[in-house]
Amino acid sequence: MLYIYGSERDYNEWSEMGNKGWSYDEVLPYFKKSQNCGHGHSDEWRNKYCGHDGPLNIRHYNFTQPIIHETILQAAREMGVPILDTINGDKFIGFGKAYGTLDKGHRVSVSKAYLSPIKHRSNLYVMKSTRADAILLDNTRAVGVRVTLKDGRSIDVKASKEVILSAGSIASPQLLMLSGIGPEKHLREMGIPTVVNLPVGKNLQDHIMWYGLSFIFKNQSATPLSPTFMLDAAYEYLVHNRGPLTNVGGLDLTGFINVHDPNAKYPNIQFMSSHFSQWHIPMATNLYNCFNVDTELTQKITEILTEADTFTFFSVLLKPKSTGEIRLRSRNPADPVRIYANYFSEQEDLDTILKSVDFVKKMANTETFKRHEFRLRRFDIPDCRHIKFDSDEYWKCNLRYMSSTVFHPVGTTKMSPQGDPTAVVDPRLKVHGVQRLRVIDASIMPTITGGNTNAPTIMIAEKGADFIKEDWAIIDGKDEL
Repeated sequence: MLYIYGSERDYNEWSEMGNKGWSYDEVLPYFKKSQNCGHGHSDEWRNKYCGHDGPLNIRHYNFTQPIIHETILQAAREMGVPILDTINGDKFIGFGKAYGTLDKGHRVSVSKAYLSPIKHRSNLYVMKSTRADAILLDNTRAVGVRVTLKDGRSIDVKASKEVILSAGSIASPQLLMLSGIGPEKHLREMGIPTVVNLPVGKNLQDHIMWYGLSFIFKNQSATPLSPTFMLDAAYEYLVHNRGPLTNVGGLDLTGFINVHDPNAKYPNIQFMSSHFSQWHIPMATNLYNCFNVDTELTQKITEILTEADTFTFFSVLLKPKSTGEIRLRSRNPADPVRIYANYFSEQEDLDTILKSVDFVKKMANTETFKRHEFRLRRFDIPDCRHIKFDSDEYWKCNLRYMSSTVFHPVGTTKMSPQGDPTAVVDPRLKVHGVQRLRVIDASIMPTITGGNTNAPTIMIAEKGADFIKEDWAIIDGKDEL
């Protein structure tokens, strides 16, 4: 999982909205608190931006694609684009190698980092295969949670202090609304009595990714895959903690660019890149399947690998203006919610991501790319066949069919002070109008961060944990829970 802070502006923006304690300087200690950083970079950077005593290992990937990565970096140098020593620092424009939550070639999830070491604690009980159905309320005070067990039984779990909701940007608003906390009109439509009228489920933001900017080139050293390639890769991974399965398809080389202003301090597009050698169809198919790309389209994308190498720039819109909404489908907690993402509902978002084409074409004109004979590829998209390749209309058509979520939904229980009609939780993550109920997950973000949301979500969890300890230490007269 990529580990990227975003920029200082992301968090200063939250603070300027009235969220006291959420400026960049105030959240940076909570990024560092979770980390156990690897070696590298200057002592000054390590002291300012990197933690050393946390449970989460932060490392570079130990398998990479050095030839293609160096090609991109050299082309970026030709264009005058900065090369970053580190993504998480005080420079926000440029290309560089991202960190991941990793150790010895394996992904380190927050479950492994936080829960595994304490799984034998007497005050920790994890109920597996259990669905949370509703928050139990005594008037406007949270007193527990109703859950359904694997065998179908429904039980109530009571809380002695408070209820913490950390179900994510899709399920947290669902649980709140099922409990009568949400938009009054929508709850009435669902037949749910309103306890507290709040804009739960609104303000949905997400990063959308465009995977339609692809090059083909002839790699003279490419050879057909061994029939045992995938088995060999699995062996390398499982036995030696190395090989192609220890990476994320080459996506660790990333670029942050402002496509409107090359001299800007902050980016509006993130470029991730992926190179697949000729014959490596299974690896390419797996990557596109991760993003739920249509099966027929995936086949068309990957069929060229019988003839040449492919290299794709994935363009990610970092600060979308378009917002969506989460709504209930019914009163049944087993029914999935309705997700109205509303991608590109704001013209500015469409204009910004389409400007990615200009940047990619400039890179194609560098001597580095010309030397390797990189050629922009036209995809055989049925509804785009009649449009002239490389025209504005072609790229708009390409974008409509070749863009997808990066699974970074945030914002559906927005954090903002009392008095803001768009707020769901306050700056200490307590639900407005409800006692002893807190939301601690990515759904509280007022605006989406300019990068992958993994690291910011872990930071929110660390900060939220301190809020809980501080509040109950005051009430109980104890130093900690």
